Amino acid sequence: STNDNTNTGTRITRADAASLLVALNHSLFLDFHNTTKGYHVPPDTLWLRALGLAHLGFAAVLAASSWKRAWMHGGQRNPWAWTLRIDQLASWSMPKQDPCGPWERGIVLGITALAGVLGFWNLGSTQVPKTFAAGQGLVRHYVLDPALAPDDAARLMAFFGLGQGSYLFRGSSDGGLTWAELGRLGHESIFDAMRWRSLSLPEGAVVHELQVVFESKEGHDLDLHEMALFRLGKNPETRTRVVLRPKDDPSQALRDPLEDPLVDEPHAIPENPSFLHEMYFDEVYHARSAWEQIQGKPITETSHPPLGKTLISWGISALGFNTLGWRLAAVLFGTLAVPLVWGLLRLASGQALPAVLASWFFCFDFLRHSQARIATLDTMALWFVLATLVALLLYGRTLQHGQHTSSVRGGVWLGLSGGAFALGVATKWSALYVAPVVAVLFVVIHLVQRRAVLASGAKDSRLSVIFVKVFCCFVALPLLIYFGAFYWSHALSGEAKDLSSFWQRQLSMFRYHSELRATHPFAAKWWEWPFSLRPLWLYSGGPRHDGASGVNLVRSLVSMGNPVTWPLGAAAVVYLLSQGVRALLGRNPQCEHLRGIPPFALLFVLLCAIGLYAPWVVSPRDLTFIYHYLPVVPFVLMSLALVVNQLAMGSCPSKPSHSIWVATTVSLAAAVFELFFPVLSGIEVTRHFIDSYLRWLPRWDF
Repeated sequence: STNDNTNTGTRITRADAASLLVALNHSLFLDFHNTTKGYHVPPDTLWLRALGLAHLGFAAVLAASSWKRAWMHGGQRNPWAWTLRIDQLASWSMPKQDPCGPWERGIVLGITALAGVLGFWNLGSTQVPKTFAAGQGLVRHYVLDPALAPDDAARLMAFFGLGQGSYLFRGSSDGGLTWAELGRLGHESIFDAMRWRSLSLPEGAVVHELQVVFESKEGHDLDLHEMALFRLGKNPETRTRVVLRPKDDPSQALRDPLEDPLVDEPHAIPENPSFLHEMYFDEVYHARSAWEQIQGKPITETSHPPLGKTLISWGISALGFNTLGWRLAAVLFGTLAVPLVWGLLRLASGQALPAVLASWFFCFDFLRHSQARIATLDTMALWFVLATLVALLLYGRTLQHGQHTSSVRGGVWLGLSGGAFALGVATKWSALYVAPVVAVLFVVIHLVQRRAVLASGAKDSRLSVIFVKVFCCFVALPLLIYFGAFYWSHALSGEAKDLSSFWQRQLSMFRYHSELRATHPFAAKWWEWPFSLRPLWLYSGGPRHDGASGVNLVRSLVSMGNPVTWPLGAAAVVYLLSQGVRALLGRNPQCEHLRGIPPFALLFVLLCAIGLYAPWVVSPRDLTFIYHYLPVVPFVLMSLALVVNQLAMGSCPSKPSHSIWVATTVSLAAAVFELFFPVLSGIEVTRHFIDSYLRWLPRWDF
């Protein structure tokens, strides 16, 4: 027939074009090799660029032709054609929502409150020294009351602030005529900031007066917040505080200690300093930069966008300069991510039970809990990613309910989705990985809506209108918010706010992540994350002898996955993926075999889990940790919730009969969390307990 001849001619033309491109590629390369005797063609070679553009153009022609053939023509031409035909997309639309009753809202609110209580439990302290002395080459004088005798053992404690250098401590026994060096505390590393440091004074030292010399390095101001001197008893746990009475110099009269910033907060001196009273792990970058921003100083941490540091600074402004203040933002975002997980699966599946199960699993997820208790960026970026998807699904639900694409409500949800996406990227670049997921979901939502419109005979929206909405919500608005975050941060920290500085910061961040080749003893590769093969040991404190029990106690903080829900979740993802492939190969677009799992929920959780995980497989960043898996975890747990719900339904979705599956997984998730709670929240336990009951795998070091 005429159509067959036309199709045959088109195929021959495409084959000729492909052969010509391949022939040109080979001939030009051989000519280059014959001329230069080399094999590496420089990327700026003109013919290489022209040939590359030709290949891209040919690929675009093939893609357009395939699109037209799949969407605009009927007939079953291959086993995959059903996935692309618009008249078979009805089963992949967002499902109708079961009524959300007060009991469901109450359960989700209770789970969220429980996550918040667990997050704030043993989180930190408000007793952190706030006032400080700062400068270069400062010298401070103090008189000891009482003085140290030759047989006294003494230890000096100091809380370091910002700066770089060291503190020299000298003692005098003759009224300041001569000074002997007692020791020096180095403030050389960024990890020394916002930390308590101690110095044991030399044995036999007779000290009546104490002198502190600020030895700044390279013109940096040194900040010292507080110091204290203790006389130690025979029992290491027994100590007596020596009052340090300040005076301007050895010849001046004594002053009230409460008038001196280095000795005016004795109530903020902890008996046993720990993470409750100081920064740990990457807080020395992010929380430190937030404190610098508050003081109007250039921030130290510039390898990530600045919004996260600004959010941390809000917590400090609200609760003060203390561990609770700089951890407030992270724990709030980590807690509020729990109801977003419920909302996402509720919208995607339309069912109450799997959504509630997913929020329960996420509440008792180790990684969420650990990252919510440290002043870093991960829970903030995660919350914005989840909010992006929630707003997008609400936009899709608006379209599905017959609202026109230009409606105000739909535009608001789409704008909120783009705004949340921008805020996530302005917090951490890894939020960019949700962009392809958003793009695919947006296309699916509009294709389903297009089918419904065509089936009803109504007029569909023009593509130009949709493109304008996408450009405004996901290009123009995010660029404006992203630049605004930098402008705001630089205005607060006194840095340059022009476009040139903005662009240089982007290049600096890209070079840092793409060229990072550092090593770390607790680094973990992407293939180790789903099974928590290499946890991240965040903090180690102790041992401390407990006089009441007579045992030595330690503190540990570890970032890892729940050893029950993570492997089961990974298996659930594989199972759902196999069901999706079965639907494709079996030409079963209705997915009847899924038994209670709506096709859209299947598509959504797999797309999000794989779409957020796959970029790390090809990421140029060489040094990765288990916390990079955090954005994937909610969707792995959603997969587990869908499978558990399916098992609970049994063979009859309308009559659930296997509630044992729900009870078992819910109980195990909570029970294992309780077992590991001491190393997730820094509660003192014995080393024997950790080694005997918590180290399930050889590489679980904590």
